[in-house]
Parts: sequence; structure tokens; C-alpha cells
Amino acid sequence: EIIRNNLEKGRRKDVLFLNKQGSAVSCIFLFCDIRGFTDVTETLQEEVFVFTNKIAAVVHSICNSYGGAANKNIGDAFLLSWLLDEPPEDIEDETVDDSFKKTLDDKTERLFALNNQADKALLSVIKISIALHFDDYFVENMNGEARNRLLAKMSKRKGPLVQMGFGLHAGKAVQGAIGSQRKLDATYISESVERAEFLESNTKTYGVPV
Repeated sequence: EIIRNNLEKGRRKDVLFLNKQGSAVSCIFLFCDIRGFTDVTETLQEEVFVFTNKIAAVVHSICNSYGGAANKNIGDAFLLSWLLDEPPEDIEDETVDDSFKKTLDDKTERLFALNNQADKALLSVIKISIALHFDDYFVENMNGEARNRLLAKMSKRKGPLVQMGFGLHAGKAVQGAIGSQRKLDATYISESVERAEFLESNTKTYGVPV
């Protein structure tokens, strides 16, 4: 949709408007990373694409089934998002007193998930974590030699063959197309995206998956 909106609505449908401004949106962002990917790459070599695409298929399909959208594939990491809702016109929170409401307005921007997007994002993480325990799925299409090397390499690590870390964060972002006529990517630019990645990286420090 982002790239489609940058296509010129003229006689030529393959011409892009690259001087268009981005649009502000509110999203929940999920950043997830494959653990031990350096070892996987060294072990599998050319077969690493088969392995990675199997993981991508699981992550993308589960998030899509719960209303999320895949945004970026970054080697061993994936960025996904859930679009949040616009504030209702008649919103009034009578449970919040005026002094605290002013503090909220000054320091934070309220987000609205009227269709349970937060629950869906967290449930996606849980479903992905469960799916990662099906080791055979991730190695079934590899050649025997590569599969045996991978299994031997990961045999001393506890848990499933594929392990991932997850970072979830919600906030405002600017979505748009970045690039040129030769290469164009739809992306989000936001501190919230960076925070999701920061949270994921800290799962390694604290020894937790999410």
C-alpha cells in the first residue's frame, strides 16, 4: 500500500513520486531475531536461505493471521507491525482526574487499540514460540549433509533447534517509501521501532525470550 500510494496516477503506472511526504501512524511493532545465526550461517552455508525462509514463513503467517503485517526482513531479523486505531471522536475518560490527564497530555501520546491489537501481537509471539519447537519442519528440505552439520552444531544448546528473541513496543511512527527508482522499500521511521529492537536485544542480557 505504501509503495502503491507513491505510484504516479497518470498514463505511466511505473513512475514513482519520491518527493511525497510520509504519513503519521500509530502501531505496535514486533522486532524478532534468530538466535545463534552466525553459527547457523557458518554451518549451513548455501542452505542458510532454506532455513531462514522456513522461519520467515512461520513468523509472517502467524502474525498475518492475527492482523499483523510483515515490514522488513533483515537477514536474521524481522520487523512486523499492527496498525492502531484513530482516537474516537467522543472519547472521554472520566476516571482520570484533570491533573493526571494534563500529565498524560504533556509526556505521552495516547494510543487506541480498539480491535485488541495488543492482545493479537502478544498472542502472535506466543504462537511463534510454540511453532519453533517443531524441529523437523525447519530441516526437512535441507540436504542430508547440511542438516547433520546443523544438528551436530546445535546439539549442546538446550531447547528447540530454532530460538528467537522478541521485542514489542507501541508508539507513533512515520511510514513511507525510501529509496530511488532503482530500489524502493516501504518502511517505518520511529523511535518506537528502535525501542522494539532495543528491547529485543536486551532479552539476551536478561536471558528471557520476550
